[in-house]
Amino acid sequence: MLHQFVSQPLQNKDECVPVQPEKNIPEPQGAFTNPLAAVTASFLEPVMKTAGVYILAVRASFNAVTCKDPFLSFWTLVFLTVVTLILAFFPWRLFFFFAGLVCFGPQVGAVS
Repeated sequence: MLHQFVSQPLQNKDECVPVQPEKNIPEPQGAFTNPLAAVTASFLEPVMKTAGVYILAVRASFNAVTCKDPFLSFWTLVFLTVVTLILAFFPWRLFFFFAGLVCFGPQVGAVS
């Protein structure tokens, strides 16, 4: 509606012949014919892309969990099995000792 209002043809005071319309605002070159969509696309596009990535992740995980995608389900099961075996035998106490030494200094090592 704003676009139609801004680009209305002007009338000469002397004649009733319409003059070529003058556009006071530049019209962006885009895929939108709706001016409201063209204006809001500049700041809504990143939000919609983020939502699209989130929806893609949810759909992929749903397909993996419900076994609708057998290839993805198989590799998810293999990955989780390997991670479970690694984490079951991982030396957690030694890891946290060295992580405490690196992050907080030698006073943490003296306490344990």
